Amino acid sequence: MSIYLMLLRTTGVLFFVALACSVIGGLSNAALLALINQGLSATEAQRWQLAWQFALLALLMLGTRTLSQSLFMAMGQRCKAELRRKLVQQVADAGYADLNSTACRVPSAF
Repeated sequence: MSIYLMLLRTTGVLFFVALACSVIGGLSNAALLALINQGLSATEAQRWQLAWQFALLALLMLGTRTLSQSLFMAMGQRCKAELRRKLVQQVADAGYADLNSTACRVPSAF
């Protein structure tokens, strides 16, 4: 559970922006499917209007998905960097005897 709290602390508002973009992308994907279904039984005049709606929804979906995936990837990289920084700080703060005893108990750790 502490990893999730660290994620929220590290990213702050960025997490909720990425979450909102992800939800909007999913909703626009569902709307695209409904629009395609509606277009199957539409008249010629309605199809042109549906084509414009389709293009706008497709751009919305593309933009929000790209943004949410980029934000989630950046948050993941930021969290990994924070975890590495904390690990290096813990190793730097540990005494030689502590490091030696840890290395003897877990030989694959170093």
